[in-house]
Amino acid sequence: MANFRTKARAIDLLGRNQIADLPTAITELWKNGYDAYGDYLDAGLYRAGYKDVKYDIFTISR
Repeated sequence: MANFRTKARAIDLLGRNQIADLPTAITELWKNGYDAYGDYLDAGLYRAGYKDVKYDIFTISR
């Protein structure tokens, strides 16, 4: 197993604080699924009040 050292700042450089808002985060998740050659990507939006849903839920799956 390889070992490596890093600085705490590496987390910021790798992604944390790089996504400005929710629409950007959703777009990045979708693009990452596509870039990973997802055979089937699916997005779902379930609004509060639909069947037994108590609050809005957004899903992305492959």
